[in-house]
Amino acid sequence: MDEGTDAGDDDGDGWTEAAGDCDDTRAETAPGAAERVDGLDNDCDGTVDEGTDAHDDDGDGWTEAAGDCDDANAWVWPGASELYDTLDNDCDGEVDEGTDAYDDDRDGWSEAMGDCDDTDPRQNPGSEERANGADDDCDGVVDEGTPYYDDDGDGWPEREGDCDDTDRSVYPNAPEVEDGRDQDCDGVVDETTTAYDDDGDGLSEQAGDCADTDPHILPGAEERPNDLDDDCDGVVDEGTTAYDDDGDGLSEDEGDCDDADRDVWPGAPELNDLQDNNCDGSVESYVGWQCASGGAPSGLFGIAVAAAVAGRRRRRRGE
Repeated sequence: MDEGTDAGDDDGDGWTEAAGDCDDTRAETAPGAAERVDGLDNDCDGTVDEGTDAHDDDGDGWTEAAGDCDDANAWVWPGASELYDTLDNDCDGEVDEGTDAYDDDRDGWSEAMGDCDDTDPRQNPGSEERANGADDDCDGVVDEGTPYYDDDGDGWPEREGDCDDTDRSVYPNAPEVEDGRDQDCDGVVDETTTAYDDDGDGLSEQAGDCADTDPHILPGAEERPNDLDDDCDGVVDEGTTAYDDDGDGLSEDEGDCDDADRDVWPGAPELNDLQDNNCDGSVESYVGWQCASGGAPSGLFGIAVAAAVAGRRRRRRGE
C-alpha cells in the first residue's frame, strides 16, 4: 500500500519518509538507527558517521581514525600544543610534557611543584644541598649548610675557619667573651677573660686569682716577704718578717724584736712591764725597786707588780 510514496515503507525498516526516514531505500537508514562508519546518515539526524571513529566529533579537524585520542575535546589532536591541563593534547601518550606541570627530568618534581631546574634530576625541593655552586634543594639559597656557605652571616664559612657557623659571634679572631665558648676559633675557651686561668695555676681571676699572670699568686698560696699579695687576701706579706703584725709601724725585718706586741719596737719608750720595749737587748727597771736576779721586783711587792703589768698588757691587747 502506498508504495513509492512518502507514506509507504519502501525499505521495510519500519519507517516511512513521511515519518522521518531519510533514505527509504536502505533498511539501515532510519531515525534512531545506530550510526555506522559507512559514509551514510544512518540515524537521519543530518550528520554522517557521528559517534564513530570516522567522524570528527569535536570539530578540531581530526577523527579518531586519523589519530585524535580524545574526539570529544577540540584541544586534543595529533600535533596540538601541549597545555598545562592534565590532558594529552598532542596525543603522543604523555601528559603536559614541556609545561610546568610535567616532570621533565623524572626526579618526581615538576616546575609547578617547585623544581627550579627541571632538566637536572639532582635539583629539586627534596634534594640535599651540596657544595657545588648550585641551588640543589631549590630554596633560593646556594650551598647553604655546607662548609662553603656562611650560614650565620658573620662573614666566615666553615671552610675558612668558622668553628661554629650557627653563631654569628663565633669566627676567627672574634673577641673572646666569658661564656664557656671558643669565640675566636683558636681552640682555647675564654682566654683573656676573667674566666680563664691565664697563668695555669688552676684558678682564674673569676675564681679569685688576684694576679692571673703569675702562677705563684693565688688564693691559698703561701705568703712570702716580697711586697706581693701571694694568697690574694688583700693583705701584703702578712705572717712574714716583712709585715708589721702588731701595727706599731715596724716589721721584724725593720728591727721589731716582738712583732706581736705594739709596745715593743726600736726606739719605743721603755715601760715597767718586764719587756724590752725599745729592742735594745735589755729590760730596764725603775730605780728604788728591790729587784731579784734579772732585775725583777721581789717579794709580795714583786707579785703585785707582775700582776698589774700582766693586766695592763692584756688590756692593751684587748684580751
